[in-house]
Amino acid sequence: MGSAGVQRSLKFTKYLPNFDVHPVVLAAYEPGYISDASLMADLPMSLRIERVESRPLLARLRRGVGVLRRMPVPTSESAAMSVEGGNQFTRDLILKIYASSQFPDDKIGWAKRAFARACDLVHEENIDMIFSTAPPYSAHWLAARVSAKTKRPWVADCRDLWVDNPGYMAASWRAGLDRYAERRIFRSAAGVVTVTPTWADMFSRKLGRDACIAMIPNGYDEDDFSSPISLKSRDGNWRIAHVGSFYGHQSPLPFLSDIDKLLDRNSDIGQKLSIYFAGAIGSRFDSELALFEDRHPGVLQCTGYLPHRQAIEKMCQADALLLVVGGGNTGLGVLPGKIFEYLRSMTPVIFYGPGAGDAAEILRQHTKCLIIDDKDKLDCRLRKLLGAIKYNNFDFFNNADSGKFERRVLTEELASFLKRCMRKAHGGA
Repeated sequence: MGSAGVQRSLKFTKYLPNFDVHPVVLAAYEPGYISDASLMADLPMSLRIERVESRPLLARLRRGVGVLRRMPVPTSESAAMSVEGGNQFTRDLILKIYASSQFPDDKIGWAKRAFARACDLVHEENIDMIFSTAPPYSAHWLAARVSAKTKRPWVADCRDLWVDNPGYMAASWRAGLDRYAERRIFRSAAGVVTVTPTWADMFSRKLGRDACIAMIPNGYDEDDFSSPISLKSRDGNWRIAHVGSFYGHQSPLPFLSDIDKLLDRNSDIGQKLSIYFAGAIGSRFDSELALFEDRHPGVLQCTGYLPHRQAIEKMCQADALLLVVGGGNTGLGVLPGKIFEYLRSMTPVIFYGPGAGDAAEILRQHTKCLIIDDKDKLDCRLRKLLGAIKYNNFDFFNNADSGKFERRVLTEELASFLKRCMRKAHGGA
């Protein structure tokens, strides 16, 4: 599968054997999802991968029901991305009803079908520990069941939050049920891994002081930057790139609105400015993107999803990279996976989101950046953008070592944590 969320599991699987942890993978097969076959080159031929087909309920319903036929199948990471056809209210209502009817999410059918296969794998491969990564949270539901059945400890990896996720779509009456399920599932785990300091603190409060919790962020793989990459063009033009998807509360519209107003006041910039959106944007923004194109022809280019290698090249060739979190206070603990590859590309970053959040703090420490806080007034935002684009004026940074985010380093941290959880599960210190 493609998308940024895949990289974490892919790279852990690639490097865990270096630290005497040998994975066997149980994965979904979902042909309707974005795919990137080039990622398989990271995995050894000897790795055992078992696949159980995923057949989401909405995928089956949409084949024969009017407006549903024009809607893409939502995934746990992209459920709030664009849906096509019909009016926005109808689409949002259908998705909310659908999300509320699936527990814990729309992959539960897959998890139930995968249960027997997972138990068989534990015995066939003499598995010592179960490690699940989410979203989808059905993966944790499955891991907890397999752990109880096989008497093997399990560790949960939370790439995103469940109920506290800014993109949580279920109806309000579901929140209490989900919070209860969340506590019950995680308290059966030998350990919990999450990706930001804010979220690690949140899990500590929820699960208690005795819980075994690790903060292991996403990162970058030096191997992805080892092949020759085209250098930035010095033709006098200025390129801003956003590499990755916009989903949930993330939106390109505040940035595009600011650029629109900036170009109105500084028409000379439009002749040299190019903006690239490389990734799944979603059709919910189609009308606004078309309007921007009409007002500023040729400035914005949308390439769609790119294979990972090409996405890395796009980062390295840009003069600045756009990172969007948004969400106000709910975005304080959000650290998009792409931020670490952004850092490694050594390209300045224009950030839209909470200035007091984890993402803004990492940017200030590790790269040249422009922080446009959710609370900044329009004139302030435009001055910052103008300074960056016209005068290459970015904030200074502390130049802290970003090598701690390299995938090998992070995987060694994970291996140590898994072994600690194993010892604790068997009564050790």
